Amino acid sequence: GERYKKNTKNDNFILNNKDLKIETCKSSGSGGQHVNTTNSSVKITHLPTKIFVECSDERSQLLNKTKAIKILNFRINKFLNEKKNLDTNLNRKSIISKSERSKKIRTYNFQNNKKGGG
Repeated sequence: GERYKKNTKNDNFILNNKDLKIETCKSSGSGGQHVNTTNSSVKITHLPTKIFVECSDERSQLLNKTKAIKILNFRINKFLNEKKNLDTNLNRKSIISKSERSKKIRTYNFQNNKKGGG
């Protein structure tokens, strides 16, 4: 199938056609008889994440599809980056809380047989 890649160096995500559900329908709005007779509006759903984009800005289905794929790719990358950051923060908090509990500092005063917590 076709694959779509973003050109930026930081994005590793690739859209694969088998993960996309592409629907077309007649556009509404301005454009006269042309929009009423052609299926130029496009809705693309990324099945694994359930993120979708609808695009009917252009008079051509191909242009709408291209634009929708770019927007969808951006949204999926944003979603995955936010999820990655959340997972990293949760993992970091987990590590910090575990180390705080396991490494208590105790001070001993052997002269008076007293123990202090820290």
